[in-house]
This record gives sequence, structure tokens and C-alpha cells, in this order.
Amino acid sequence: MVESLGTSLSPEGLLNTVMKMLKNILGLKGCGIVVTDRGGMKCESFVGIKRRAIERDGFCSRGRLFSYEIKGDMKAVLYLTRKALSRHEVRLVNEIVLRLGPALRKAMEWERQRQRLSNLEREVRTRFGRANIVGKSKPMRRLFVLLEKIIPTDLPALIVGETGTGKELIAKVLHYEGPRSSEPFVPINCAALPETLLESELFGYERGAFTGATDAKPGLFEVANGGTLFLDEVGSLPLQLQAKLLRILETGEVRRLGATTLRKVNVRLIAASNTPLEKMVSEGRFRADLFYRLNVVSIRVPPLRDRREDIPVLVEHFLQEFSSEFGDKEPKTIAPEALKKLTLFDYPGNVRELKHILLRAYVTSSHRIEPEDIVLPEPNEAMLTGENFSLKELEKRAIIAALSRAGGSITHAAKILGISRTTLYRKCRKMRIKS
Repeated sequence: MVESLGTSLSPEGLLNTVMKMLKNILGLKGCGIVVTDRGGMKCESFVGIKRRAIERDGFCSRGRLFSYEIKGDMKAVLYLTRKALSRHEVRLVNEIVLRLGPALRKAMEWERQRQRLSNLEREVRTRFGRANIVGKSKPMRRLFVLLEKIIPTDLPALIVGETGTGKELIAKVLHYEGPRSSEPFVPINCAALPETLLESELFGYERGAFTGATDAKPGLFEVANGGTLFLDEVGSLPLQLQAKLLRILETGEVRRLGATTLRKVNVRLIAASNTPLEKMVSEGRFRADLFYRLNVVSIRVPPLRDRREDIPVLVEHFLQEFSSEFGDKEPKTIAPEALKKLTLFDYPGNVRELKHILLRAYVTSSHRIEPEDIVLPEPNEAMLTGENFSLKELEKRAIIAALSRAGGSITHAAKILGISRTTLYRKCRKMRIKS
């Protein structure tokens, strides 16, 4: 009986049950036990007696103490309020405590696993909480106000922003601070998989549904059941899959490939796109009805170039993060000239690019990051991001990149661009670029 309690009770609950049983069998006023293991874990239980009464002088003259070593890695001290015990009672006590060992070991291991899981959940919530969305600019303040309103709800959301702006981080905030936080968060990048594989990943398949399907496999809608499914780059979904996705959103049912029956799913859908889906709808590349289903709540993430005042705050945040990752006692500092150099750059890759540039500087620098530690891409490299920009926007990006390389010097930036200082001054004023 004692052995079977290990996985159904906590260590303290198990000890409490055994102590009550021992007290009743021996007719004691009270008893208690303290158990420690080699891993430093300690658990105890006292029934009918308080620990401080045991620790008072004179207890040993009235009661009895038993010490045990259980298979070398556990130690137990048992306290009984009656000193005189028959041989039969002593054998019974010894038998109960020794049988308690394996069950208690199992219970303590389960308790460790529960603590690890609890710590991991706490770490996940901390890592993907709102505190990790850094910014104090006006666009970010608007974003925070919107998130405050959306987080308690269970509505579908569409997150739109350029590559590297942090769309997945926002999706995780919506999940881990929302009503489904205890359920799975399942992300998938729709652009990373071919159409045939993407269909089987999303909807699952039955055994024999196609060549190589030797076993049935649940799709991500089933895996995310009760939680959140995050579809990154949803605009890359083929029209055929868009129709299937719309059907699931309307009915809450999914059909595996090769199946004849439907399965109920309860999933919150969050989608993200780095291109405006409205334009794709007008071009016939994205279904209008699916767009309206996804666009219940629209979240637009501003690019880093539109919130340059956030760059110093982001730099401080990343330096703290790198310090923790590398085990440094204190984070490295950054020279004002190096920070200015970072602030002037245009960041086509947005926050992700800033983080990678700063990480390289952190690793290669000494105690302080100097301007020469900051290695920025060439202006032509910065433009090759796969985004579609107007000629005016490309010109603005080239000017900002040249100013960044020149450390804010108009003269040097003009030489890099091959134009006169006067022309560069005029363009900076017209485009509202601060040198």
C-alpha cells in the first residue's frame, strides 16, 4: 500500500498519511518524521506533536528517536511520543519506514519534476512577456495600449510588419499573457515549406493517405488544440490551402488527409505577414473572405527607422541580455560615439539586425563597445532585403546608411554618396533626416 502512494501524493502528503497510520496502529499521542536526500531535498511531517516540542530538552527521556539510512541516498529521523515499544512494534516501525523509502523517493522525484515544470513555465512567461517588447516612442506606446486591450480576449489577430520587427514575439505575448497561456503555442512559417508538406503539417494525415504515410499523424491544428496556432508569413499560403483554412475557422473542424471523419478543434489563430494582405486581396493572391476572418484585430508593428528614439533603450536591453547569456557579472557599456553610430543606421532588418550587429560588437569588444567595434553593412547591402521600396525610400535609406558610416559627418557622407555637401544638406532637410 505504502509503495503505491508515491505518484499520487506529494512527499509531505505521503509522510502525513503514513504518520497518521503509524499513530493509530501504535496508539501514540503523536509522531513525526524528517527525511533528507543526497540532492538536498527535505520533507517532514508531524502528527499530534509540534516540532519545537521535539527539539526541547528532555524529549528523549519521554519519547523515542529512530535514525535510518535508506539505500544510502536518503536519511530519516522518526520521532515517537512513547519510549517503550515491544519487539513486534519495533519491527513494524522499521518495516513501515523501509517500505516508505521507495515510495518517498518516487514522490520526491515527481515533486522535482513539478518544480522544474513550474520554473520552466515561469521562465517562458518572463521571456515572452510584455517586458521584452522594448520601446518608449509614440508608435510603441500606441502598440502597448492596443495590446493591453487585446491580451484578455480570445480573438483572432493579424500582425503586420516588416521582417525583423518582432511579430512572433508579439504573438507569444498574446498567448502567454492571455487566457490560453497554460495550453500549447504552436508556430509555423508558411513560407518555409512546400505546398504538399505544408498541407500535411497543418491538417495531419491518416495511415496510407499517400506514399510514405506508414503511420497516422495529427496536424498542427490538433497539436494546438486548446491553445494558439501562429501562422507566420500567412500571405504565402496557396489559394487551395486558404480555402481549407477558412473552412476550419468557420466550422472549428479539421479533416486529416485521407480521413473520412472530421475532428473538433478549439484553436486561437494568430497570423502574421510582412506584406499588406489588402494589396494581395486586390491582386487576387489572397482570399478576401479569409482576410476578413483573420483581420478581426489588426496589429501593425512599426519599423525601427520610424522609432529611432527607441534604439538607445533597445541597446541597453540587449546588453543586459548578452551579459546574462555570457555569464558576465556586469554588462559592457557602450561609448556615446558608438551609440550615435547605431542610432544613425537605417536597419532594413529592423530590431533583429540591430541585435545581431550589437551581438558581434559585444563579443569582439573589450569592456566598452567603441565605434570601431560596430560593423555596419554597406549601403547597397542594406537595401537588398527582399522588400519593395519606392525610389524615394531607397534614396532616404542610402543617405541614412552613408551618414551612419561617416559618423554623422555631412562632408564624409557626401563623398560616400558622390554628391555635394549642399545637395546632401538639402535632401536631409527635405526628408527630415537628422545628421
